[in-house]
Amino acid sequence: LLYAQLEKPIFGSDGLTWTQLIGSILHVVGVLYAGWLIRSILTYFIFPKSNVSVGARYAILAILRYIVIAFAVVFALSALGIDTSSFGWFFGEAGVGIGFGLHDVIGNFISGLIMLIERQIRVGDWVTIGEATGTGEAIHMRGTTLRTFDNTTVLIPNRLLLGERVTNLTHGVRRKRRR
Repeated sequence: LLYAQLEKPIFGSDGLTWTQLIGSILHVVGVLYAGWLIRSILTYFIFPKSNVSVGARYAILAILRYIVIAFAVVFALSALGIDTSSFGWFFGEAGVGIGFGLHDVIGNFISGLIMLIERQIRVGDWVTIGEATGTGEAIHMRGTTLRTFDNTTVLIPNRLLLGERVTNLTHGVRRKRRR
């Protein structure tokens, strides 16, 4: 008797039923709870034991939040009986837009990987890149950090290190020059 009442449409004679609405809500709650659980595990168990910077932690958690919200929306729509395969074109176009938007980031990331493999510049090397001269402090995903001689930090995108002239004054030399 209760099941028959739950299968009746909420509005009109055809459409959304109570079962679909309750299922949709339970799907959203389940996905949000799973996201909260993953976020808590990362925040309290994984990140404290790892050497992940605060900025990287924030970025990881923000991306996770967006993914969880997207899954919650898709699960809710499918539980409501809406065909989510029709949204494929939207996600495809969004992927193309994201690809164009992240073109430089991906280029810098790949360049950083090449630099780490080739090791043409290492942390501690004295280098000149364009107009910046200093000591290499770190090679990150997006760029390389130089500490100049007037104690300022310069972030140089990694793709420039592969495309421009780079002078490494201490590469392969055990002793370093003094200024």
